[in-house]
Amino acid sequence: MRVFIVEDHALVREALAEWLNQQAEVEVVGTSESAEEAIDAVRDIRPDIVLMDIHLPGMSGIQSIQSLASKCPGAKIVLITGDTDEATLYEAINAGASGFLLKTIHPEQVLRALKDVMAGNFALDPTVVGKVTRWAVLGARTTLHLGDSPLSEREREVAELAARGFTNQQIADRLFISPETVKTHIRNISRKLGVNNKRELRAWLRGELRTPPSEG
Repeated sequence: MRVFIVEDHALVREALAEWLNQQAEVEVVGTSESAEEAIDAVRDIRPDIVLMDIHLPGMSGIQSIQSLASKCPGAKIVLITGDTDEATLYEAINAGASGFLLKTIHPEQVLRALKDVMAGNFALDPTVVGKVTRWAVLGARTTLHLGDSPLSEREREVAELAARGFTNQQIADRLFISPETVKTHIRNISRKLGVNNKRELRAWLRGELRTPPSEG
């Protein structure tokens, strides 16, 4: 496996590169401290896997997934981070990452994850498997509850992201609208569904309220 590492902390970057190079199945073909540098390098080096921190100076890990995918479509992107935020994980998966690992993972598990990715599987840190399962359930519930609601297509998009715990700013970034527009959508959604606030809206969309609010 030809692996390229993107990590802004030099000690972590060098230690990870050294350990991976000691594994017979891995060749570290390059390292970078920023996504911008990585995009240029990866385009020329063409690694099999880009192992990348999600929080980097300049371009974020989420943004760089999309750029790397367009510049080097053959490379699989595995994120390694200390961020356990659910919205970050959800965004990474939807942006096209092939794996999501936490920095607390054992080195042997990193190697196993890289092998899984090369085999065409999605590599997921064991500690966040439950969150992904929870999202799958919430996604099904959200679709069910919104099935016959009086919401517009944009309001449905906002409602589904809100149900998954996204903040107004994260919803705005994902849908390319302003946070104020998100707030307006949330108010309209709450009015149409008969709930009083965002907390009640999330609870209803997730199926946590015993009696659904009246439409109108």
